[in-house]
Amino acid sequence: VELLATTLIAAPAFAGVYDYSTDPGEDVPGRINHVHGYSGAATTLTVNVCVDASAADFVPYVLQAIALWNNKTIAVPNCVGFCNVIDEPPVGSPPGNPGVPEATGPVDATYALLHELGHCAFGLDHTNNEHPDREHPVQVPPPVPSDYTNSYDETSIGPGADGIPGTVDDLPVPLPGTRVSHWFRPQVNDPYLPGPALVDNTTYTRVVQQLPPAPHHWPASGNRRVGVAMGYGNAQSVMYGEGSRRTTLTGFIPDDGNTVAYAEAGLDEVIGADDYTWTLAYSASCTGAQIEIQAVSQAPSVFASCANLYVGLPIAGEPTVRHYAVDSSVIPSSLWVNPDVEWTFNFILWDDFEIGNTSYWTQTVPAP
Repeated sequence: VELLATTLIAAPAFAGVYDYSTDPGEDVPGRINHVHGYSGAATTLTVNVCVDASAADFVPYVLQAIALWNNKTIAVPNCVGFCNVIDEPPVGSPPGNPGVPEATGPVDATYALLHELGHCAFGLDHTNNEHPDREHPVQVPPPVPSDYTNSYDETSIGPGADGIPGTVDDLPVPLPGTRVSHWFRPQVNDPYLPGPALVDNTTYTRVVQQLPPAPHHWPASGNRRVGVAMGYGNAQSVMYGEGSRRTTLTGFIPDDGNTVAYAEAGLDEVIGADDYTWTLAYSASCTGAQIEIQAVSQAPSVFASCANLYVGLPIAGEPTVRHYAVDSSVIPSSLWVNPDVEWTFNFILWDDFEIGNTSYWTQTVPAP
């Protein structure tokens, strides 16, 4: 199984879509992480991303990933190729390309970097329950890696009548669920639907009682199988945690962008006085950069990973710290790409165009 993994050290944090800490000393299912440099005051921030010489081949793909994040490029459907999910039998071959096993072939570098910048720049976690070892300690037993929406302390989840994990009719135990980690629009349980113009705590919630009526029991998350079931085709969250070879993402689903937008509303979580904006920027020098990309050998199953150090941003009068930002005294954050993986820059014709397959292409035009 190929994973787009993240390792967050010192008070690790991650989210269903938004962020919480699973440090045993903390009990914060609604944790929100902010970008590098945010301290609680209204500001405009630039997050500089540099590339170490060891990862020089990745520079063009870093530029592509940065542009997609800055442009908040929304595309539904957005997943081209295998688009594997966990709770589905292996498809063996992608459509139009028989005989090509899904476990072979290169990894799209832009795809991997989009995902890891979600971790490293914005503190996002996987949308699915892929890391049972990181779940809150009260979970007994912890969930197995799955496509279920990333949850906090439900003891088990059933797929509901449709049999598809991650959809609206999933059945957490206890029902209706105790504390949800995945944010959604009240009465609009659809991660693929464009969000409102303003994203804050007046337009997003974690309260299950604000789901639409039955069969909605749990927030839906953006894994590809859910996208197909909801009529959106191969649409998958950039932050879905199961990486696929021979897969390309052409943009984000709305849930990805809305996650980051919620954090931009600041510590009060309301559009207004303490909001911030951000820009990712490529830096030719790593001096002073907030994120450094290096080529570091890792486990064969890991495409790439990220390590951040977080500090709390307390709010006067509130005993629980829910907001965190990357520790600006410890930079850069490390984004490691595995040099032992077969990457796209080594396989120019990785989509088998030379044998007449164009199933991975977004468009073809007749020869003149």
